[in-house]
Amino acid sequence: MPRAPRPRIQRLGTLVATVLMKATYGLFRAVTGAQHRPVAQARRRVVAPVAPARRSGNAFIYSVSTATGTAFPERGSRVCMLLLQHRNGEFGPPGGCVEQYESSWQAAKRESREETGYNFNSAYRELLKFDYGAARIYLHTVRSLHASGPPGPLRKGREIHSLRHFSLPELRLMLRNSLPNAPLRPAGLEALTRIVGELEAQGYK
Repeated sequence: MPRAPRPRIQRLGTLVATVLMKATYGLFRAVTGAQHRPVAQARRRVVAPVAPARRSGNAFIYSVSTATGTAFPERGSRVCMLLLQHRNGEFGPPGGCVEQYESSWQAAKRESREETGYNFNSAYRELLKFDYGAARIYLHTVRSLHASGPPGPLRKGREIHSLRHFSLPELRLMLRNSLPNAPLRPAGLEALTRIVGELEAQGYK
């Protein structure tokens, strides 16, 4: 049996409803800025770039060992201090910037390993630590791996020109700028003066 034609009012209502739906959807897109995107693209995560590590101050470490390098320095013993020579010829302690998520002590140990090859583990004793401007200064006694003779230089790291050990009398001459071929970095003058005074006060020679 053939289907009867729909009344004109019904067809008109369907047309009006369709027009309203399209208008509403167009208004929604205009307001929200929505775009037709594939599902995979819509779910794609935007990963923010990783910010570079922030630096917070500096850390430096001074290390002294005995002349024989077989035991920890005791009071009254002769000691040598390990300093590194920079490419401009000046001497100073291992050290550098404290990176993000690092403590000052962690930074000092890392810089020592990178610049001198000495890896601080259980074979060290802390003598002194203090703040020097924006830097943290550490002084430790260490036991060198060398069985006889002067304890260094240790294995050279990747960031230094050379290594050298200095006795306390030599350090005193260096502080007065009187030691030939061994200029001291001006920035470390006051810190080294305090360290040498502390070593002598504790009886080291």
